[in-house]
Amino acid sequence: ADAAGGDAGDDMVATLPETTAVAFGVGLEAGWFDEVSTYLDSFAGEGGTEEFLTFAEAATGLDLPDDLETLLGESTATAIAIDGDIDLQSLSASELPSDLLLGIKVRGDGDEISSILDRLANTADDRDLSTLLGHDSDDDIVVAGPSAGYRAALLEDGGLGDTDAYRDAVVNAGDAALVFFVNFDAGSWLTGFEELPGEVQENLAPLAALGLSSWNDDGVSHSVLRITTE
Repeated sequence: ADAAGGDAGDDMVATLPETTAVAFGVGLEAGWFDEVSTYLDSFAGEGGTEEFLTFAEAATGLDLPDDLETLLGESTATAIAIDGDIDLQSLSASELPSDLLLGIKVRGDGDEISSILDRLANTADDRDLSTLLGHDSDDDIVVAGPSAGYRAALLEDGGLGDTDAYRDAVVNAGDAALVFFVNFDAGSWLTGFEELPGEVQENLAPLAALGLSSWNDDGVSHSVLRITTE
């Protein structure tokens, strides 16, 4: 499904904190949901997406797909971020910790997005979901995630796009419709995978960063995966 388009893929990713370990960004063009719906119906059969939306509306209380398009933006930029100092061991706790360093940053209609997140949080029976839906906004930027401190950092222009790790790994970021970035040297996040075999840890040690970017040039789609080393 060709839902991503334009050159807004790194608009929000580039503003994430420099300490970001994993980031995913996408620019969504007007009509993106119709593209996704057509693609899904090709597998589930005509009307399959409509049936799913009916079920999801009943479960969430949202008006779909309108509220979903508002949440992710009809023509905007979205980034998902995981900080390098995230405590991955805490994910095994019975309750999601409120200081977990992950979040999402969206540029769109701030008031509308905040209203939808409030509705979701108020109707959620799952406490972890309510924690995840904590959010703050500043004009047309909305950030959501468990940690109030991390949300405050996400609202700022953290300068990730100006770091050497990002610039070396992400090709043609300024024109990209989609960006995926991993900084292997950011914080201590990799040490959270204690069950990784020693051989895997040794193979990861020399890696610096990974970047995947996708863009369109005069109707021709391009994608580049680059892995940098120390």
